[in-house]
Amino acid sequence: MHTYTGVPASTGIVVGPVEQIDHGTTGLHRIVCDPFRERALYDVAVVLAKDELRRLSQRAKGPDADILLFQIALLEDESFTNEIGDYIAAGAGGAAAVERAEQIFAGRLKNVDDEYIRERSVDVCDVCRRVVDILDGRPRRRLHLKRPSILVADRFFPSDLFSLDRRMVLGLASDQDSTVSHAAIMARSMGIPAVVQLGGGTAAMAVGHRAILDADNGTLIVEPDGAQIAQADCKIALSRLHGQKPDPVAALPCLTKDGTAFRLMPTCNISDSDVPHTRGAAGIGLVCTETAILYDQSDEVQTTRLRELLKSAEGVPVLLRTCDTRADDDAPWAGETQDRLRGNRLFKPQIRALLRAATDGDLRVVFPMIKDVA
Repeated sequence: MHTYTGVPASTGIVVGPVEQIDHGTTGLHRIVCDPFRERALYDVAVVLAKDELRRLSQRAKGPDADILLFQIALLEDESFTNEIGDYIAAGAGGAAAVERAEQIFAGRLKNVDDEYIRERSVDVCDVCRRVVDILDGRPRRRLHLKRPSILVADRFFPSDLFSLDRRMVLGLASDQDSTVSHAAIMARSMGIPAVVQLGGGTAAMAVGHRAILDADNGTLIVEPDGAQIAQADCKIALSRLHGQKPDPVAALPCLTKDGTAFRLMPTCNISDSDVPHTRGAAGIGLVCTETAILYDQSDEVQTTRLRELLKSAEGVPVLLRTCDTRADDDAPWAGETQDRLRGNRLFKPQIRALLRAATDGDLRVVFPMIKDVA
């Protein structure tokens, strides 16, 4: 028995076999052709990669689809394409050129101070690995699960989870991922227990064994004894007893009538004077801001409070509603917003505060009951 300690990313406790997602080794048995052929092969690989990503995005919901759309946008980015094209023209193979671009572009994100932005470097690695695998003739699906399992990896790529039957995933355990990584965010949105930052080599050591993933306490217990399994089973039973049955509608994609994907934020309302409890949450929606009216707060005071709110949210999206004076009656909402746009005593200080604080977290803003551009 071995117990490894990490950081809880999505609460819950599960017992089951451990399977590993292994991203493998690239670069074996490559033959570099002339630059024209290498560029042609790269262009074809990009077309195939974009097609695969689009198919995956059709099954994804809201923010998950956004991840895939970002990867498609990267493959269409001119600076990214030129970096690869120049290296191919200099005599490198297409796969090597993509790997070099991955190091450059992912490296830029890894050097950013903001942890959430740093974690987006995984998107660059993910999409580049997909193109390299196509060029090397490697399969893009890393694992086919035949039984419900706890998945372990040095680091999860978004496409690792998109390509799996989520009913077969009991939990996630990662050596390196953080609580704001895509794996952690997706685990919270799916209600899958997850522990991250277990340390180098833990994932590989757990493969093939039975384990308890206790994401409430941030531990992975490999080859637990009978007493530990009985205790875990008891916790699982109590959790099911007190839990609610999942709403089948919640599992459906969020789409408008014309097929546009959108995100449905959790129904958790708080005031901007509250401190959010976000452990295991996929987001905060909705934050009411009537205190700005009640206390006639300046934009400096509002900025300070908003920054505290975003810091407390610990990286999850925060949906904030701009203040309104008639929130509880049948008011002409659009007309009121137009009135507030003409006068700056309440509205413009709040907008300035929102713009200043937005750099400190994932801030979303809505205007009360405004249903269209007009």
